[in-house]
Amino acid sequence: MTFLTYVAMTTCLVPTGNADVIIKAARESGATAALFHQGRGIGIRERLGLLGIAVDAEKDVVTVLVSTEQREIVANNIYKA
Repeated sequence: MTFLTYVAMTTCLVPTGNADVIIKAARESGATAALFHQGRGIGIRERLGLLGIAVDAEKDVVTVLVSTEQREIVANNIYKA
């Protein structure tokens, strides 16, 4: 059993359907836990679009827990993915 005393949380917003790629990159670089869920934003994007039709603002939200020693490595690998 592993106990982490100093943990960093990284949250990423990615296009819908790309969460698996981010989670795979995080796990390969040492992340201990990852979670994703779908989110929908509300803001100026809803008013954009052709003829006033709303633009879809759904994204996958990926949350990764990692020890503080590995946070930069994991964040860089997530960014590359």
